[in-house]
Amino acid sequence: MAYKQISKIIWSFPFLLLFSMFQQGVCFEDDSRTLERNKNNFTPLKDTSNTFSSKRGLDVLEEDRGGFPEDGSLSKRWRQKVQKVTLKGTFELDGFIENFDHSFKEVFLTLQNIRNNELLRLLAFLKDKQLVLRGLKFESSVSKGMNFSFVDEKGVIDFARFVTDNKNFFSSFRVFEMSGYSIHYKELEPLCRAFSSLENLRTFCVDDVEDDESEAVRNIPFEEGLKSLLVGCKNLKKLILASALPLDSIDHIAEYFSRSSLTWLDLSANFLDGESARKLLETLRGKKDLTLILRENNILPQDVTALEKEDWGFEIDFEDQDIRNPDLDLK
Repeated sequence: MAYKQISKIIWSFPFLLLFSMFQQGVCFEDDSRTLERNKNNFTPLKDTSNTFSSKRGLDVLEEDRGGFPEDGSLSKRWRQKVQKVTLKGTFELDGFIENFDHSFKEVFLTLQNIRNNELLRLLAFLKDKQLVLRGLKFESSVSKGMNFSFVDEKGVIDFARFVTDNKNFFSSFRVFEMSGYSIHYKELEPLCRAFSSLENLRTFCVDDVEDDESEAVRNIPFEEGLKSLLVGCKNLKKLILASALPLDSIDHIAEYFSRSSLTWLDLSANFLDGESARKLLETLRGKKDLTLILRENNILPQDVTALEKEDWGFEIDFEDQDIRNPDLDLK
């Protein structure tokens, strides 16, 4: 009996030895793979002595315009940063051109009291420097009695022609704002048509269109120009036409408001009454992303209450209605 047990142990010994060696081999293979993996994952410390990564440093450079290196070694991110430039009058415009800073590639312009020929000279200069014009905002002069000569008929028409003739220069143009002074429909119509080819336009803002006796009725050329703007600018999000719509035009252009991608529509101070407002809202019903501003119109309180009771599917602002003459016949 004892002999049989000893024989079993002797016979099983080689198998135990082989099993043990196999385990050790696996362990050794695992260790070698681990060492190799660690070796491959080893990353030396990077030399960051010449890396410009401080956010505060970027702000400092933005404030200190005289600290740019001559070799243009600033980061690509900084050189392509949009630069906001405000120019008030001929003196500042001349200074901007004479001391042009090459550190930026994109610009957003705010202009005040710039003459017609000065505007075209500035735009031609930016085009020659191959800058990207992101936006253009015209502000009226703060000083009373100063005429902003850009808004004469020739200035607007010449600007519209420049836009049409230089579409590539305006290919990244996003914002146009002209507020605080009067313009006429005969100038606004070609302006709308010129911008209608700018697919990247996001904001178009005009307020205070001068309406004389001949313009106090439906203006078909302007309507057609506005329609072309709404159709052509497929990415238009914000449209402001405050005190800018001719009477009786809302019925003919409301459908184009509904077709567009607008998320902000401001039609304040356009003498809309309750009936006109309802027609507009019916056309826009269901545009859930839209905010509609109808301030300072002629919508009577009872009409506002009735309109607010209905669910139009978007946000509407009826505040500050001008009802000093509620019996005014706008038809």
